[in-house]
Amino acid sequence: MSQIHFYPKDKKQKTSSIQAYITGGGQRKKIGLGISVEVSNWNFKSERLNKSKALTVSEQKDNKFLDKIETIFIEYKGEAISVITEKIKKFVATGALGKTQTLVEGFNLVINATPKASTKTAYKSTRNVIIAFRDVPFNAVDMDYADSLTDHLMRLDAAKNTIGKHVKHIKSVMQKTHKRGLHENLKFRDFSVTKEEIDNIALNEKELQKLKDIQLSGLSEAVRDLFLMGCYTGLRFSDFYQINLDAIEDNILTIPQTEKTGESVVIPLKNDAVRIINKYGTLPKVPSNQLFNRMIKKIAESAGIEGSQMITRTIGGVKQTTTEQRPQLIASHTARRTFATLAYKSNVPTLSIMKITGHKTEASFLNYIKVDKKEHAVLISKHPFFK
Repeated sequence: MSQIHFYPKDKKQKTSSIQAYITGGGQRKKIGLGISVEVSNWNFKSERLNKSKALTVSEQKDNKFLDKIETIFIEYKGEAISVITEKIKKFVATGALGKTQTLVEGFNLVINATPKASTKTAYKSTRNVIIAFRDVPFNAVDMDYADSLTDHLMRLDAAKNTIGKHVKHIKSVMQKTHKRGLHENLKFRDFSVTKEEIDNIALNEKELQKLKDIQLSGLSEAVRDLFLMGCYTGLRFSDFYQINLDAIEDNILTIPQTEKTGESVVIPLKNDAVRIINKYGTLPKVPSNQLFNRMIKKIAESAGIEGSQMITRTIGGVKQTTTEQRPQLIASHTARRTFATLAYKSNVPTLSIMKITGHKTEASFLNYIKVDKKEHAVLISKHPFFK
């Protein structure tokens, strides 16, 4: 795969011109960019003028200029090195940008530049919504466009959180493409991202025991065991693949970098979790999160998990309340919520749980767990203050 790097032509000099070096397919091309910098101000890691100090207006323009060149490279990196080189030379000579001019093209650019598969999938989902609705130039992405898209999705009976997710992705892509110098439209900053708390469930100890006790085999057994690991560790489905014997020392599991946040997490393991890891060595893989969610619902029903729950959500702009069976509400994320809820009910310090779940504020954590007012009252009744 081709790569691009920016380096001073002569780093031993006080000032030097910056050149672009493009490699790929056994080829290496060098392009003069027509800008010169003080070498002492150059950051060889970020390949930009050092942002740790106050940059002059000229230096800021040079960094934006390099961002635009990198954007053109990303757009055409699937092409031959000669094609990429010509496109960049044309921009250097004329200031003509690449082909990214509309919102959908902006999504394509961001998707190509995003390494995480889950993030790519999320952006692709919103891109497809925009294609079905209306693609527009960057400068037409304003409040009228956001309101029209929201009305369109409401007519399709989209959930409030689904609409909020798409608006959030549009804001993100507009921000990223603005930083790359592709447009000067900042109206997206005024878009509001709607969100409502859905009554997602957490399993109780008895339900967890039912899942543990049911006799299963094959893929069903693997799905059940993975779900239990989520309940025991609080990890997301996307991080299960990192759980193995090499990651454990003295019953402490260390995940160097989680998939979603990129942060490390260290988790003490319950004996039940250790037994599952010893059973497999490296946890089994499930083809997809969608298959996992379908199977865990059936497994929960077979295990005897019963009961119903009232769920209120906004669909098509109208609040709707339905009664749903608990097994049908269980999904991969239920395991993580179960971990947080049961740990809180067991009087594990809130901040300690947050270190594992990654919640930044206590308010967001308390909103996440499933503990009702009566359960809160029972918990605090055990405090010496109430004796």
